[in-house]
Amino acid sequence: GTFDPHLGIAVASAYFPRVYNLLVNQSASKPEFIFHDLAESFEIPDDQTFIFKLRRGVKIAPNTLGVPERDLDGDDVRVTLERIKAEGAATNHTFARDHIESVTVAGDIVTIKTPEPYAWFLNRLGLFLNTIAPRELMTGNMARLSAATAGAGPYRLISATEGEVARFQRNPNYYRTDPGNNNARLPYIDELEVRVVYDKATQRAAFLSGQVHAYMSGSSADVRSLSDAVIARDPFFAYNSFTMNPKRAPFDDPRVRRAISRAIDRKAFVDLVYGGDAQADGLVQWSLGSYALPPDELDALQPFDLEEARRLVAEVGGIKFNMMYPASTPILEHQQHLPIFIEQMRKAGIEVEQDAQNFALWIENLREINYDCTLNLNQQYETPEIPLAIHTSSGPFGDGTYLVGLGDAEIEAAVRKTARELDTGARVQLVRDAQRLIYAKDPISLPLVTPFIHTAWRKNVKNIPTGVGTSSFLINTHWIEA
Repeated sequence: GTFDPHLGIAVASAYFPRVYNLLVNQSASKPEFIFHDLAESFEIPDDQTFIFKLRRGVKIAPNTLGVPERDLDGDDVRVTLERIKAEGAATNHTFARDHIESVTVAGDIVTIKTPEPYAWFLNRLGLFLNTIAPRELMTGNMARLSAATAGAGPYRLISATEGEVARFQRNPNYYRTDPGNNNARLPYIDELEVRVVYDKATQRAAFLSGQVHAYMSGSSADVRSLSDAVIARDPFFAYNSFTMNPKRAPFDDPRVRRAISRAIDRKAFVDLVYGGDAQADGLVQWSLGSYALPPDELDALQPFDLEEARRLVAEVGGIKFNMMYPASTPILEHQQHLPIFIEQMRKAGIEVEQDAQNFALWIENLREINYDCTLNLNQQYETPEIPLAIHTSSGPFGDGTYLVGLGDAEIEAAVRKTARELDTGARVQLVRDAQRLIYAKDPISLPLVTPFIHTAWRKNVKNIPTGVGTSSFLINTHWIEA
């Protein structure tokens, strides 16, 4: 994808914090860990005001786009957030549109006002889709960012071929040092070459032959069978789900949605796809900790009950539907989930017509809600906000794309309440209550399981950051031993 910091998706977006900067980033798996990047500190004097003190010396890397090698400043923050707010195609447009009322700059101080209290503000602001870019980059022909960047992050993009490879070299102007090593300048690694390799067997072979330094897998048995590797095991945030369009038959009937829910045996996915190294998900995935409902309650709310599923199928006169899904993709073991899901439906007497689509067409149909139902892959959210918003009338991103919920007033009010509660303990209870309410009305999206993610590193890679989820992409203290 493009390296436009606010429009890019897919693999490229994971590398935005390598070339640009965030104000701050709060870890989803370890919320007490906050990475202060462009903002060296912040304060929240009231429920609708966030004040950031910018760090001096965050200097833009040498680049081919004519952007001066200067320090980022408050106007860069203002222009970036104004662009995201104004650009309807920006991935995080609805966040900025709905939750940023104003951005003011006074020297090194940036003040952001929200129109109302918003519980997920820091989490959303710290997403990789909100990286701060030099204001000079936000004008002119934005297509030039398909293979070029100008930012103040730890690396600079040297070249990129979409769908194949991107090369990064360290930013000689990068501000950060390593206090654990006599303040040595970071990053330690001089160059990154990121290759897009979809086939798992090819990825594994490349790791075994020493061509790559890291190999990621959802299977503990897979990575533990590797020789000469150090294994990091972390909770993952991604999951596959079965998603129904409630505006189309037969999914406008809650009995149909309930029958499908009762036909799903999540333990089979845990065992067959991940060798037991995963956990069943509720509406909010288990890796989000206390926000998720406990396993015993989930067993009661979404039981695997084949007899009940068959009874409901008979009650509605049979269930048959056309299910779209992306063809030939290994992302999050999607191709392994597919036959298990179809077989589980068959056992319940539910007939599935398969509609395999190329990835681009599937994404387009998904965004435009041009489908009856879909096996959705690689949904990865680090707060409960979007998993809950899926069931609201404005959809997961607040703009009526991808999915429109049940239009139920009680659900709308319950989800809205979670987003306005700033006290964490009270918010946990509200998130759990909202899930219970959605279950009572039969959900339109049924997450399956979330695995632990295992990353095998070659033993000569030292000081690997772990335990903070995707926040580890901001930490550049690892090195390769000769």
